[in-house]
Amino acid sequence: MENNNLGASPKADRSTLIERASLDLTGLRPSYQEVQAFVADNSPDAYEKLIGRLLDSPHYGERWGRYWLDVARYGEDNPTSEATNPPYPFAWRYRDWVIQAINKDVPYDKFVTLQLAAAMVPGPPRASPRAPGSLASAPHSTPVGRSYLTDLLETMGVYVDTLKYAGGSFALMPRKAVRALNDLCHEHNVAVSTGGFLETVLGRRGDAVARYLDECAQLGFDIVEISSGFVTLPAEDLIRLTETVCKAGLKAKPEVGIQFGAGGTSSIETLEADGTRDLGQAIELAKRHLDAGAQIIMIESEGITEQVREWRTDVVSRIVSELGLEHAMFEAADPDVFTWYIRNYGIDVNLFVDHSQIVQLECLRAGIWGPADTWGRMLSYRAPRDED
Repeated sequence: MENNNLGASPKADRSTLIERASLDLTGLRPSYQEVQAFVADNSPDAYEKLIGRLLDSPHYGERWGRYWLDVARYGEDNPTSEATNPPYPFAWRYRDWVIQAINKDVPYDKFVTLQLAAAMVPGPPRASPRAPGSLASAPHSTPVGRSYLTDLLETMGVYVDTLKYAGGSFALMPRKAVRALNDLCHEHNVAVSTGGFLETVLGRRGDAVARYLDECAQLGFDIVEISSGFVTLPAEDLIRLTETVCKAGLKAKPEVGIQFGAGGTSSIETLEADGTRDLGQAIELAKRHLDAGAQIIMIESEGITEQVREWRTDVVSRIVSELGLEHAMFEAADPDVFTWYIRNYGIDVNLFVDHSQIVQLECLRAGIWGPADTWGRMLSYRAPRDED
């Protein structure tokens, strides 16, 4: 510094020092009384006492917890559809838990463990703060417990064919809890599907796939999703996976799409850079899955109606034309999207929506609710059967 004619900044006065420390540790300016008390404190450990007081302040956890909540994609509402997705009523519990954990100096390794596998941590239930389930409280990734699912199925279960876990979320839950949720679905004649977890299993090689399918059967899963958005697999291997799932006594639900890198939270710009695959190739793959034993194909929404600047309705039209409406299920976890599907393909189109949107979707199908261009206009005609 001396060689460059630079010197150290002048020593901050005590009022500046307390302001800097307060803003850094709590994000708040000190009060007038706090400044005056610190300026008047001539004890040799005055600064250490100041830092200790700020670290003990509940505002310390509020300030620094914000950074973790950003990493965890915390959200209290769905900004993509505010009119139909009200704030998540219990999201604040996770927020408050993070603040509490930071203020209690929970070690980082334990902090993460409690969020991923709290139920597996030994000790009495209240020995330490525990996160209430999912790491992220983002749209369409909301924790669903037995009580909530019971209410959902008892009221709207007749309209639900299948419940799907988000990604590999079931792998974070105790086996007993997964089995209980799956059994509850079966009591209401609702099938249960894994999420897109097979990609992770494939990376473990060996007999990982066989062990995974055996575990799925033991836990009461009916359907195994076969997705490959983040990995590259030859078509022959994907077909072989469908055959393997069927031979294991489970139903295969292959996921097919046109967008490379689909299935995550990538930006439009990133997905545009990744590019899309040939639609004809994707449709041919879907047909081979059906020939191999799959009953329905999940159509990935990225690149079609999600994370695109303009919807690719031409892609949907060709898929329906070549596969048949009964063999395709479209991801449509947005009211504008599922409204478009019903308006264009009728009430029988197979749609995959978020659990919070079942009532809205079925009211739209029944013609008892909807925007002005669909309300009461979604009709159907079932020809009467000939009586003997």
